[in-house]
Amino acid sequence: MADNNRPFVAQRRSGQTATTMNPEAESFFRTLSTADYPRQLIESFPMIANQIVAVRSNKAALCRYFESLLVDERGGHDGLYGA
Repeated sequence: MADNNRPFVAQRRSGQTATTMNPEAESFFRTLSTADYPRQLIESFPMIANQIVAVRSNKAALCRYFESLLVDERGGHDGLYGA
């Protein structure tokens, strides 16, 4: 499954980070009820909000993206406390 995550890993490595949500993501998240609106996600990580919207219609891709957020496959990192 690691090979399926490559586009997401490559995107994080390339330093492509959004500082605001794109119009498509903004429109999508505004359709959610106030109780479901992920305000903290959008304020802290607009690039994640953008990617969720980009792959939301493809369940497999959405699952791979969520997994890529949880599992660091970049290598060369010692973790929180080092080695």
